[in-house]
Amino acid sequence: QQAAKNDIDKNEEVTDILNDTSAGKSASTLNGRAGALLMYMRWTKSVNLLAFPLTEEVCYSYVKPCRIECAPATRAFEVRKAWRLATVLLGLDSKMDTFKSARIDGCIRRCYRQKRMTKRSTPLHKKAVMALERACVHDPNPLVRSTAGFLRFCVGARARGGDAARIAEEPELDLAPSGLGYIDVTAHVHKRSNVQVESIRKGLEMSAHSW
Repeated sequence: QQAAKNDIDKNEEVTDILNDTSAGKSASTLNGRAGALLMYMRWTKSVNLLAFPLTEEVCYSYVKPCRIECAPATRAFEVRKAWRLATVLLGLDSKMDTFKSARIDGCIRRCYRQKRMTKRSTPLHKKAVMALERACVHDPNPLVRSTAGFLRFCVGARARGGDAARIAEEPELDLAPSGLGYIDVTAHVHKRSNVQVESIRKGLEMSAHSW
């Protein structure tokens, strides 16, 4: 029982250290890097190579097949990010210069050139924005009114949907005597909230037209 308790205490200590180490990174970033790292580890196991320590030869042996076998264009690009993050956060016995070698960098660039052009969203037309405004006032379904109001706020505040969805306080109306004005709110959890410690408490101000 004492040995089991010691193992539990050790695991909790390791978990606490990892939480402190990764506090400046978002969960989605860590998940992406972990996925790329696990894929690399599975590959090294399949070809009977040691995944660690990260050496220039083994890293190049991984990214080269990514190019030759036409793997997804970003696979080699993402695994280099994972190697760097693991080296810094986990204190791996590897040097950052390992991932900057000419042949690794060149191979990753050749892979990334195969990536298709990013297709960006088409901006909303005026009629679409007007439809949202009508729906959030006149639609008989409260769910439609709420959804339309949320989308119209995101458009007006140029806010990311995920950031706006995590707003945890009631917005405030700042209206002129004419009835027109602004809707203001502060988001405390957003895409950039982990970049600076101060921004976690100060929050990100979002404002849109009240109508």
